[in-house]
Amino acid sequence: LVKDVEIDDYLRQRIAKSEAELLAEKRCVAHLTGEGIAYCDLGPVDTMLPGEV
Repeated sequence: LVKDVEIDDYLRQRIAKSEAELLAEKRCVAHLTGEGIAYCDLGPVDTMLPGEV
């Protein structure tokens, strides 16, 4: 673990955005993980990383 890491407002916003994207993707596959009925609300957002095909 890394200790004494400072998280500024920019990093806090990026973390929150990543968390929201991961939760949205989790809802898309809920039927595969046994967590209920899946629904995708990602919209037209591109979630691909640079270099992904």
